Amino acid sequence: MLAEAAPESECCTKQLDPEHSQRIIKNFFGVWHGDYSLADKTFDPNVVLVSDRMPTGKGSEPLRIEGKDGMVAFVKRCREGWKEYTFELLQSISEQNKISIRWKMNGVTGENMRIKTPLKPGSKVSFKGIDFIVLDECSGLIKEINMAQDLITFFHELELGHVSV
Repeated sequence: MLAEAAPESECCTKQLDPEHSQRIIKNFFGVWHGDYSLADKTFDPNVVLVSDRMPTGKGSEPLRIEGKDGMVAFVKRCREGWKEYTFELLQSISEQNKISIRWKMNGVTGENMRIKTPLKPGSKVSFKGIDFIVLDECSGLIKEINMAQDLITFFHELELGHVSV
């Protein structure tokens, strides 16, 4: 007797084509550029973001953001104090429900930076990172983000001579 594969649910057979991936990437960057109205078209309600350990001034801690609202709040915190805060897509690749993007953040410091820096307002800052994104196979929305960013370059760009980890 041959084993039969379990029937796939109808929604999980949905094809997540390259055009869908490009729309998700565009929406993802749109949210990072401050258009929070795109969150519902971008993130699964239970999205999880995991990133590098982040310095706290009293050591470091893993960064884990949960839920669509948590993700939007995180993006808002990241944008605080910047006069300009944009992302440039350097490369992307997608296959089925997985997307990988290489990006560059281009920012201009503002008056009230969350990260205390000796830079004067109006200073240009940039650094790069890679996000590995997993889409929900049924909704096509982002359910997981694994972020790796070049924090050393970021801290050098901010002229931070000492970062406590």
